[in-house]
Amino acid sequence: MSGIVKGCWRSNCLRFLFVFILTAFIAIGCGGSDDPAPVDHDTPKETIDNSKFYGVYNFHLKIGNCLEEDSTMTIGNDRSRWDEDDYLYIPQLTNSDLIVNDGNEYDYEITVSGNTVTFYEEDFAGQYTWKLVLTFSADYKTVQLSGLGTETDPTECDGDITGSATRVTTEDDDSTVQWNALTDNPVLQGAGGEEYDDCMVLKDDESYKMWFQVENNDSIFYATSNDGIVWTEHPGPVLEPGPAGSWDEIEADGPMVIKESGLYKMWYSSDGSPAQIGYATSPDGINWTKYEGNPLLEGFIPTVVKDGATYRMWYCKDESGNDNESIFYAVSDDGIEWTIQNGGNPVLTYAGAGFVIKNNSIYEIWYEDNQKNGISYATSTNGITWNTFAGNPVIPSAGDPTVIKDGDQYKMWCVTSQEDGIYYTSTIE
Repeated sequence: MSGIVKGCWRSNCLRFLFVFILTAFIAIGCGGSDDPAPVDHDTPKETIDNSKFYGVYNFHLKIGNCLEEDSTMTIGNDRSRWDEDDYLYIPQLTNSDLIVNDGNEYDYEITVSGNTVTFYEEDFAGQYTWKLVLTFSADYKTVQLSGLGTETDPTECDGDITGSATRVTTEDDDSTVQWNALTDNPVLQGAGGEEYDDCMVLKDDESYKMWFQVENNDSIFYATSNDGIVWTEHPGPVLEPGPAGSWDEIEADGPMVIKESGLYKMWYSSDGSPAQIGYATSPDGINWTKYEGNPLLEGFIPTVVKDGATYRMWYCKDESGNDNESIFYAVSDDGIEWTIQNGGNPVLTYAGAGFVIKNNSIYEIWYEDNQKNGISYATSTNGITWNTFAGNPVIPSAGDPTVIKDGDQYKMWCVTSQEDGIYYTSTIE
């Protein structure tokens, strides 16, 4: 196996493999700026506009039975970011078919045809051959990976190459992380010093419905809107704390609501030692019936996605008792009986109050970043391994986000460090 490809099995394989493939594709060198640049023995044939490949992609790569890995990387044309771990630098080029020989250990050929990039490599001694095909969809939003690696050394990893990648954003218009300023806000606030926070917004047909906590009342309230900006509050709380001695006697907080077959389902939390999560249902979003078997599990401020037949929950726990919040993950067949995943370990640390949506095959989370003092963003292909955005936080001095994807635009409601109500913003169109 060549030095670059062989090295990738011992560190971040996906990063090195794709750097190798795509930087070979433009003939700028195999191992970074310190390695000698390979020689292009072919003649430029036509100008290729590589901007169609540029964007942020979530990759899932598998090679035989010896390696499987997820990673998020940006493909772009910013030379200054060449040595960043999560960036692949691909300038414009004038070759559609490159045959490159470095005069030492290996040679390789890159062929670009339409939306397909084919990579072939072999060493002079005949110890290995590798072929990888990247097939981009017509809109460049997805990539299929295929190919085969063959090694004569039985201790080396080889086999069929399979996988896929999904474009999260384009590089120049990163629509999931470029948000409008929090101006003309808040859109909902209490009177007489009442603190509104921990809101949840659901777009139900053409109307927006919000459930939120009033801190001074320790209950969950309800409001509706035609545009997500001007809200009409329902009089009085819709879900109150339980009676003395009950698990939720302190408060009802952190509502998460989905609607299934005309039934509203809510997961909510209550502070205590420890904080715990319960469940309630409603025919109209106003009149709620608490589940008799509450509480369901330990934690607070849940976010739930119904993914096919599976409910997926991400929720907070305070591991140290000293505001060291982390996000954990559990799954359920019915939304009531939950199985904690990832061996009971957190999937995001120093993270609180998150909100997850599923966008095609990618999970997206916006969460309260306890290290960067704001709302940060991350993506995942499995709900466990999260790739955080390098430019976090996407909204400074804010927290408790709830997000919906409305057509091509994301809309968010959150609170700020001013604690004077619920704010609204949307991604830049």
